[in-house]
Amino acid sequence: MSTSPLPRDARPGVLFVDDEREVTEGIRRALRRERFRVFTANSVSDAHAVLDRESVQVVVSDEKMPEMRGSRFLVDLRASRPEVTRIMLTGQGDLATVQSALNDAEIFRFLTKPCRPEAIRASVEDALEAHARYLAWTDSVERDADARRLHAAFDHALDRLWMAAQPIVTVRGEAYAWEFLARVASPDFRGPAGLFTMAHDLGRTAELERAILMKVAEIAADVPERGTVFCNIEPGTLLDESLYAPDAPLTRVADRVVIEITERAPLTKVPGLDARVAELRALGFRLALDDFGAGTAGFSALANLRPEIVKFDMDLIRGIERDPSKERTVAVMLDLCKSLGATVLGEGVETVGERDKLVELGFDLLQGYLFGRPEHPFVAPVWPG
Repeated sequence: MSTSPLPRDARPGVLFVDDEREVTEGIRRALRRERFRVFTANSVSDAHAVLDRESVQVVVSDEKMPEMRGSRFLVDLRASRPEVTRIMLTGQGDLATVQSALNDAEIFRFLTKPCRPEAIRASVEDALEAHARYLAWTDSVERDADARRLHAAFDHALDRLWMAAQPIVTVRGEAYAWEFLARVASPDFRGPAGLFTMAHDLGRTAELERAILMKVAEIAADVPERGTVFCNIEPGTLLDESLYAPDAPLTRVADRVVIEITERAPLTKVPGLDARVAELRALGFRLALDDFGAGTAGFSALANLRPEIVKFDMDLIRGIERDPSKERTVAVMLDLCKSLGATVLGEGVETVGERDKLVELGFDLLQGYLFGRPEHPFVAPVWPG
């Protein structure tokens, strides 16, 4: 019959090092009922063996040992295991000499022999508290250092942010618009998703969105005649008052900009949504609902946003010409969108079969690798025969 292993003792460990076996055995007996585990060693080599196999938070070492002076042992211990709190046991006559020689060991406390068990116990408890404070401090220092590195990497990425443009075409193969997609020339990120994840983790999503919209504004001024640009924003960006500034760079080109809002996040959490949507339209922007059909809130978002353009998620488009069930579902959703006066766009089109089925169903606009991959603006689309 198999048995489960016993749980590892989670109590802190304290190692006592003294070349006299009677001393270490006496300490072990006196402290056997304490909240910490007691380990003993009668030489420096034995002490290292214990440290290698056990979790030890405090070391109490005698000074006079034949193999190595305790002071030397504790100096070396500070270099190799700085997190271990160190206590020195020494005779009264040696105390001044040992203290002057131990600046490099950062001894937490000196105890002189003979030392009563109560004094040892109290010193060990104080040392364990000091150890916990040290760990908390080092964790804080490491977190601060990590945060500084991440913020520096994010700043580096913002400096190297650029926009790719993917064509959107009519069902006759003509260029209608280009969707701008954020890209970053930095080895610190695995594609745009990594950049957005870091922005979220650092609380800098709004800053990233502003930087993207600034670049969209710069490029949109050069869009080909009668062309349009699409740009994505998170629902939370609707709360950024700079989006509604009449003199903002993006507002100056609002008549040629479609703002895409994904339906993967609930718009119901945006306070004052109706007023914000109305203000964007008053500035000249059009709105698109992105990823329609990808989440559970799509029809609610359709009603709340009332978009001029609805982009069907690519998972609905993939292989639609071979899937009658998917075709019927998309046809129903398409009729609903058109009944609300929306222009309907199928994204993620990769094959001629998918394209032809979407044209047959009555889609207005198409987007996907079949017509062009995201590149530097404004590459003309292709229309395979």
